[in-house]
Amino acid sequence: NTGDWTLSGTDTKAAAAAAAADTAAGNASTALTTLGNIASDSKLTPVEKKSVRKEWDAIYAEYNGINTQGSTYSLSQPIRDAYTNAYTALGTYLNGGTAYTPSSTRPLWVKDTINMAETTSIVGDTFRAKFKDYYTARQNLLNAVANKVQSNLTDFVNNTYAPAISVKNRIWYQPGVP
Repeated sequence: NTGDWTLSGTDTKAAAAAAAADTAAGNASTALTTLGNIASDSKLTPVEKKSVRKEWDAIYAEYNGINTQGSTYSLSQPIRDAYTNAYTALGTYLNGGTAYTPSSTRPLWVKDTINMAETTSIVGDTFRAKFKDYYTARQNLLNAVANKVQSNLTDFVNNTYAPAISVKNRIWYQPGVP
């Protein structure tokens, strides 16, 4: 009876995916508060651009990895597209309205010494909305990854998971049996 057996240890992928989603939610909340304060006067000053550049660099660094997770777990195209579209829209906004592509590096406003030294007029509500849209789409994708990993684990334990990869070398045990 498969109900008498338990997967040895904790499933690290499910725990890691859930932890990543939780951490991302906390980080997004902190970033949105900071970015909201930056946008409050509708000016992006050289000092503020340093914070925005740091935030953009973190977003840029995580983008491909998060996108790959969505593909790896065969998540629906709309949720993956929402993430890509929010990323591109944020990049385009920070690029002064010029189309930004995911393969680009830094957008114009936070790109180089000349642009970093200038104060840029912004629409505070739009600035906040672009970052909020990005963080919302990212969180939705990370939550979907965590849910899919947990679902796959549950299906595996219930012997209903048909993986595309080998599941050999798993250690199973019966609780209470030495």
